[in-house]
Amino acid sequence: MNYVLFLIFALFVVSCGTSEKTKEVRMESANTSTDTVPLKKANMNAKEFISALTDLGFFEHTDPDKVSLVKDSLTHQFNNNGDFLTEFSNMPPYVSYDLRFYSCGDGEELFEEDGVVSLLKEMKPLFEKLKVSMHYSEDSHDGGLHSLRMNGRYYTLFSGGILMQGETIAKTAEMINIELGLQNAKEQIYLLSFDDGYYMVYLTEEQHRLVSTYFTGTRGPITVDQWVTKTTAEMKNLLNR
Repeated sequence: MNYVLFLIFALFVVSCGTSEKTKEVRMESANTSTDTVPLKKANMNAKEFISALTDLGFFEHTDPDKVSLVKDSLTHQFNNNGDFLTEFSNMPPYVSYDLRFYSCGDGEELFEEDGVVSLLKEMKPLFEKLKVSMHYSEDSHDGGLHSLRMNGRYYTLFSGGILMQGETIAKTAEMINIELGLQNAKEQIYLLSFDDGYYMVYLTEEQHRLVSTYFTGTRGPITVDQWVTKTTAEMKNLLNR
């Protein structure tokens, strides 16, 4: 009888262990991110790259009559290992054709009064397409501190950090990204630094992953945190010369 009870108990323990292991495997499987799964084959040509961007909805915010122009421009950039940058109009106000790209110049205009508000107004058509609210108020420049209230939340956009006007670029992007995240938008702002200035670009995570595969280093969009780290290091090196 004792042997039978022992056998039943042993089977129960094994069963529980197996059940827990199965549960762990299922949980691990459920939590496995698909972010590491390649979107396409490792080496694309320009035609395949543009096709992949199209499949990911990249051009859905491009002016319909400018889609071919933007695709041709990105194809040229891809083939010549250029910078990931779209076409901008040649006439004032020099806006991009696909609503994803926004020029910050050298950051000075954004840093000055009404700079951030002007940028938010420029982005309004995209916000409407994304069905997100970006209601701003209390844009204040007081005593070297720039603050703004967005959707009822208070944000500091400049407080005198080492990045100078670059701080406004980063904190404006952070503010918008927070609000996009709170409203479950798929897009986030990524930052680009070129010789002619700085840019903000709206990408989904999948779009960013694809673009970053083929436009790397200083040629591709990076996260705000990466941009802050990189730009801070550049500023420190400049000051230490």
